[in-house]
Amino acid sequence: MNFFNILGKNKFGTVAFRRTRAAELHGLSIKYVTQRIDDNDNVVGRGGSLSRDGDEFVVFTSGKVLFR
Repeated sequence: MNFFNILGKNKFGTVAFRRTRAAELHGLSIKYVTQRIDDNDNVVGRGGSLSRDGDEFVVFTSGKVLFR
């Protein structure tokens, strides 16, 4: 058993895990953002990026902030 697992850093769903994962995703680009309604996938945005702005996680696509 790893020492960091004991502290909860790598436990799925913890605040520490989410912050670590957000730091890993920071700066990555995305092609499409879709929203599933019933059985259909609707394209909400194209060509964007994922970033971390202070304590917020931001999805930027199609020239606007999709969500924080």
